Amino acid sequence: MPTRTPSTGPFDPRGPLSREQLVAYAEGRLAPAEQRKVEAHLENDPLLRDAVEGFQQTSATAALKDLERLRPRVPTPRVGFTRILASMLAGVFVAVTVWYFLPEKNNDTTRDTLEVNTPPTSPSTATVEAPLAAAEIAAAHELPESLHIGHASDDRNAKAMATEQAVDREQGVARMKSRMDGAKNLLDSSATLSTPTNVRANHAPRTSRQLLFLHDLKLVDPRELYGNDPRMRLTEQSTAARYADRSAQDSARGEVINVPYTAFMDEALDRFAHNDHKACLDDLRFLLVQYPDDVNALFYAGLCCYNLGLYTHARTFLHRAATHPVDVFDEEAQWYHALALEQLGEKQAAAEAFTRIAANGGFYAGKARGQASR
Repeated sequence: MPTRTPSTGPFDPRGPLSREQLVAYAEGRLAPAEQRKVEAHLENDPLLRDAVEGFQQTSATAALKDLERLRPRVPTPRVGFTRILASMLAGVFVAVTVWYFLPEKNNDTTRDTLEVNTPPTSPSTATVEAPLAAAEIAAAHELPESLHIGHASDDRNAKAMATEQAVDREQGVARMKSRMDGAKNLLDSSATLSTPTNVRANHAPRTSRQLLFLHDLKLVDPRELYGNDPRMRLTEQSTAARYADRSAQDSARGEVINVPYTAFMDEALDRFAHNDHKACLDDLRFLLVQYPDDVNALFYAGLCCYNLGLYTHARTFLHRAATHPVDVFDEEAQWYHALALEQLGEKQAAAEAFTRIAANGGFYAGKARGQASR
């Protein structure tokens, strides 16, 4: 059995190995010198190593010995035994060859499976999917403007609705204060002499967040998320990609650019406001590499994906924004997530989502009732 590739090294073993030598090596019947010769070949040829393992694993040598013991009892002509032996050896060779190449095919299949964007079976919980790739963004087709979401002045993420949101927060504070006063009165009425005098009521959960509006679009202030306005480091590739002019790209490649988070989001949302959803999504995708749980990027990436027809990714981003510990985008993210479910053809899940939104009586309750009744 010749080696797969000819050896060119001055100290590499010379000459091919026969099948008999490999079988004898597998059975441990070679002299030390012959054994070292075979091992030298095995070190330089992975195919030979696999062949020897194949002989050992398939017990081909044991089968040959059994045939030798049985041959005197079977009145079969010599030529018949030779044919049987040749068939067995051919079968062993085919088995070893298939065993050698099969792992590579399996790996290719695994890679292909990872690249397929399969929708999760349960939209409310299963949000793990293939990462959003730049090629997907480039190949996406923009929806007509009449079908875009997140751009209307009466959307909850619009600055025009900030006053109404402030009223909602004030009402929430009043309701929370009323419940706390009732709990305090109940505690006072049931207090005993053994009750410590320094008992304090539990702190109420935060009902407001520091907000920021860029291009009339709502954001959570980065100081609320990170304690400051963090700086993002742009790589040469990402920096150059932001320039349409080739000369500007070349001049930017040698620079190390640190951009404040707010300035970066200002540019990204400027693209969103001008319906350049591909460029905006590409920016947000870059931001999520450095800050994977950034609620601002998750929410607006979901809107961009929806407006580009990438509904599976939209569902994932919007679900993460709707269930984020920072609850600024809860209502609008739940509403847009339900719309994404509807676009994906998940009618039952969408109907259940619309029913929940309507039952909660929030900002989108009226629209949700209309969708649920269809």
